[in-house]
Amino acid sequence: MSIFKNVWQKLNKSDALNQKELGRIRDKMDLWDDKNVPYSVKVDRVKRLSPKLKEQYRAEQVIRTEDKRLETEKIKEDAEELDIDRFTILTQPTECDVCQARSQNGTKIYTQSELDKLGGGPPWHPNCYCLLVPEI
Repeated sequence: MSIFKNVWQKLNKSDALNQKELGRIRDKMDLWDDKNVPYSVKVDRVKRLSPKLKEQYRAEQVIRTEDKRLETEKIKEDAEELDIDRFTILTQPTECDVCQARSQNGTKIYTQSELDKLGGGPPWHPNCYCLLVPEI
């Protein structure tokens, strides 16, 4: 998780999210996810959580990326229940250099401990659409 935290902090140093702000947003998103809050409502709420996110695109960026983080955590939890410890990364069609390198063009098979060293798996950067796929 520390790698991903650093991504948010380095994204734009002048208006980077600090750890407290990021934690508050993640806590809220966990609640909203459980309550099936619509995307547009999430964006409006995030815009009010921090003055750094008042612009529509920034709020949407946080929502998309944090939704992907929640999805990855759920996939890992489900895989653990099924005793699956190997994963691949399905990259988006327009993958960036970071995702291409980490997935080794979709051929790299990770163990849970290897993913933990990389910060837990996708998303590896804001607006990352890569998907963690359990290997059966």
